[in-house]
Amino acid sequence: MGRNFDSLAVRMSGQHEESIMSSIVIGTLYGQMNFMCLLILGVICFRFMKSDDKTYSNNQFLAVGMLTAAAVVVDYIIAIIVYGLWEPQKLVLDTFTVIYFILIALLSHHWFLCCEAEQQSVFIRLKSGRIVRTAAQAAICIMMITVMYLKWTSLRNEMITEAVIAFIPAIYSCIRAFYKSFLPENYVNRDKYRRMASFAVLPVIMLFIQYFTPMLPSFVCGVTLGYMLVYSNSQKSLISTDLLTGINNRSAFDKYISAKVRVGAGSGHSKLYLYVIDVDDLKSINKEYGPLEGDKVLVATAFALKALAAEYDFYIARFGADEFVVVFDTTSGNMMQLIRKRIEERVPETAQNMQLEAPVTVTIGVAKYTGQSMPAWIAEAHMALENARTLKEEKGRSENELQKELFDATDMLLSEAEVRHESSDELDLDGLDEKLFPVLSEASQRIYMFVTNMETNVTRWSKNAFGFMGIDSEYDLNTEDRWKSKIHPDDLMMYQKEVDAVYSGKKDAFHLTYRVRDEDGVFVSCTGHGRIIKGVDGSPDIFAGSILNHGISDSVDSVTNLWNMKMLGSCLNDYIFRYESAAVLIIGITKYGHINDTYGYELGNEVLKNYGDELLKVVSGDLYVFRMDGTKFAFIKPYAEHDEISELYLKVKKVAEAGVKLGDGMVQLRLAGGAVTAKNYSGTPYNLLNSATYALSISKHEKHGDLVFFDSTIIHDNMKNMEQIAEIHKSVMDGCKGFFLCYQPIVSATDGRIVGAEALIRWKNEKYGLVPPDSFIPWLEEDPCIYILGNWIIETALVAAKRFKKFIPGFFINVNIAAIQLENTAFRTDVLNMVERLDFPKEDLWIELTERCKDLDHDFLKKEISFFKEHGIQIALDDYGTGSASLSLALELPVGEIKIDRSFTKDVMEDELKQAIVESILVFTGRIRMRSCIEGIETHEMAEYLKQFGPMYYQGYAYSKPVEEEAFMALIKEQTGAQ
Repeated sequence: MGRNFDSLAVRMSGQHEESIMSSIVIGTLYGQMNFMCLLILGVICFRFMKSDDKTYSNNQFLAVGMLTAAAVVVDYIIAIIVYGLWEPQKLVLDTFTVIYFILIALLSHHWFLCCEAEQQSVFIRLKSGRIVRTAAQAAICIMMITVMYLKWTSLRNEMITEAVIAFIPAIYSCIRAFYKSFLPENYVNRDKYRRMASFAVLPVIMLFIQYFTPMLPSFVCGVTLGYMLVYSNSQKSLISTDLLTGINNRSAFDKYISAKVRVGAGSGHSKLYLYVIDVDDLKSINKEYGPLEGDKVLVATAFALKALAAEYDFYIARFGADEFVVVFDTTSGNMMQLIRKRIEERVPETAQNMQLEAPVTVTIGVAKYTGQSMPAWIAEAHMALENARTLKEEKGRSENELQKELFDATDMLLSEAEVRHESSDELDLDGLDEKLFPVLSEASQRIYMFVTNMETNVTRWSKNAFGFMGIDSEYDLNTEDRWKSKIHPDDLMMYQKEVDAVYSGKKDAFHLTYRVRDEDGVFVSCTGHGRIIKGVDGSPDIFAGSILNHGISDSVDSVTNLWNMKMLGSCLNDYIFRYESAAVLIIGITKYGHINDTYGYELGNEVLKNYGDELLKVVSGDLYVFRMDGTKFAFIKPYAEHDEISELYLKVKKVAEAGVKLGDGMVQLRLAGGAVTAKNYSGTPYNLLNSATYALSISKHEKHGDLVFFDSTIIHDNMKNMEQIAEIHKSVMDGCKGFFLCYQPIVSATDGRIVGAEALIRWKNEKYGLVPPDSFIPWLEEDPCIYILGNWIIETALVAAKRFKKFIPGFFINVNIAAIQLENTAFRTDVLNMVERLDFPKEDLWIELTERCKDLDHDFLKKEISFFKEHGIQIALDDYGTGSASLSLALELPVGEIKIDRSFTKDVMEDELKQAIVESILVFTGRIRMRSCIEGIETHEMAEYLKQFGPMYYQGYAYSKPVEEEAFMALIKEQTGAQ
């Protein structure tokens, strides 16, 4: 405590009468400070006791708080004795003093345990660790008692030494945490360690302050403030930490990157790189192995990134459901590439070390900061990610198809060799060579063919293997030793085991992927495939097969025989270098999934091949055609005007619509097209491809297949939209700030009275004003944050609907939901909890399925709809008659209402076809006793006309546009006559 109790007590007893008022004032102030400490400690401890997170470290932290509170109480009792406000025997003061220091020693000990647990020290839980702790604690107690004995025998009077000794474990643990925060392997936990280290700083400072100012409870205040500081910082850390992976979350990333850009904007950020890392096929992993395995995959990815962050000192965060981000500051482009490679290698290694069932790989997009806005920078990284994913899918698909084709051909020709064996006493190697090598050695530049005579040990290699093998002749006498010397030492035993199994007859064929040193001395992955052909006597005679070099990329697409993405990038780069100009047209076959579903993937590939053949007939001169990923094809020229590209698009579109041959019939194709032309261009080929791909997307989704040229207007609108989206995302994460609901009346078709409403989301911002929902809702429906916003919408709508029901008892509310909400396993529980908590009648909540919900698996949809229906909540099929909302869905899914899209009500009074469609839908709903609502009722004349078809409800501007809650309440009061 640092207080000279004896001398102070003597002085105060000698001047008791003169300073009684001063003692009361000081004692009151002392008590108030102690009371504030108790209040702070009580609030924190109460929150911890209510928490469900009963971890070992949290229990120790709670113990520290409770012991500190007890020390505060004892400290105050000592103070009122010392100040003469209570005058018991000296033994009482000494007893409370001993209790005080025991409490300090105990809280110090528990803080030590808390720190060790937070630093994941296993030692504290071992038997040896408990023995060491007990011995250390006993030594501290002996030291403290010895010092106090010296004080009682009047050899010394000051008490600061006892406090220091009692606080040794806490001081030690804080120093240790501070030291560990500087170690590279603790990079990710650096802030946590420094937060723990801060606990001891204030108590030690206050301890020495109290030595000079004994009238204030400085030491216990210091402990309390240190405790509060650690707690508040840990709460801030929870807000900025992803709970699953333990790394920074999206909110923390947004703050970090904003600060990073703001601080370094003047330098141009020529060395700042953003990596967007996507976990491949996470949805498939969740589906095949279960959500728990998917979570393990994410944890493994985060663990790998943590390890690399400690090694290379970069920032990491979880960006989305299956995405992570890395921000790396470097002056070297080589380091940028190295980091990318290390991440791609480390993640699968970590997953393997953690013994995960699912295979784990990642795809990475990288973008350099060049002064653009933060949303634009993130968008560029995502665009690079999409390019990387496309190239990986194309490479993987091509390799699998090529490898299968090669192995099938190898097996076929080796079977022929076996037949020749059976019909001849002597193997005709010349005949076999003539048939085997001309076919297979020309299949690909990355496939090496070999045939080995096992008696003579002579091997014949395909000519494309000369450089890789380091030979200058087709025939090699020392292949086995030469090949083993090239295999990676770690893979050699595995390779020899596989070969021995084939040679001994335990296995029919050799098939193994392993690493081999190429002609440049670099290890590349290779897949070997081969079989043994036995001689007449049944002994092994010929070993023949193939080796696929994964380190080489072919330039020809294996399905269409057109040049592939690799050649597209190379040729486009050549055009830019030679001409500083280029024109790119990308076409995509729309709704090709229907063809695959109808005919199967094998015949679907045949359609692509035949269409590729037709495209070859169109090109000539310096116009070239390439196969991209999926169902996309690209044309490039050194330069072409818009008219020339438009004419080319009409040609290829005409070919597609005329039909492509499939067997004895024809299959019609529908196209979309995007193009870009550039003069005096010095950028990368991928920027041109990205631009044309973006234009293709607009053609497909907005222009019904009409050709779209990329221009500066498109990119300007896109960048503006991305900045808005980034701001909207922040608003959602900031408690849905700026969002509000409007309500559009749903009225009875019989009398036009309000019976319900549809809740519609709106967003307003100081910078952008009132933003149209069409500009952000499609994006929000694809972003995980829609779950947070969606739940906010439901709860806000239910609260408003309860107000409306006071005036219209049977009032119901319709709320739209996104596919991401429905797919979330917690959505069911969240909706039911909201309805029960707000005491809202379940039968009056109607959930409307938006367009993207209807694209979900129908069995899944049926299960979810049935669940809500069993609990009294109804489902409505929105925008019926458009997109996926077909008659088959209405028949298949147990929905309770159909909302007829406004496209059928426009000009319905003059259009007989629309009249017939509306009538047939309403007859259908009437027969099966399903609710019906017609949207887009613009006039009362239209409403009166449609009554003849028997609708149940109307919705549209004829009754009211969507209005805010108070304006809607005014409509209800006007209808009911209420005040």
